[in-house]
Amino acid sequence: TEILITDTEKKKTIKNIKDIGFSYKEAKDIYEFYTTRLQDLFLFDEVFEIDSNYTTNATDCYNSFVNFCVNNNVDVPTQTAFGLNMCKFAKKIRTRTGINYNVKIKEIINE
Repeated sequence: TEILITDTEKKKTIKNIKDIGFSYKEAKDIYEFYTTRLQDLFLFDEVFEIDSNYTTNATDCYNSFVNFCVNNNVDVPTQTAFGLNMCKFAKKIRTRTGINYNVKIKEIINE
């Protein structure tokens, strides 16, 4: 499951950002930030749902995400990168026994 953007679409979008007053480098950085953010959000929604009344251990979250990535031919992030991305979407809770997130892991059905 990947968001596919053609090279032509990418160049056109960067040009449009540049045309509103940014340098080429700034426009490219803005484009990269938002496409990465959208990709992260898309994948987050595939595996987790936010639930403020529920917590899941960070390691269980990571393992579920890795399984999703492997089953869908998506690059697997390091555990550190995963943790940094999870903090963008879910509340991180530090406990005596480790880190938890306010998410439920969705039941993923492999077809």
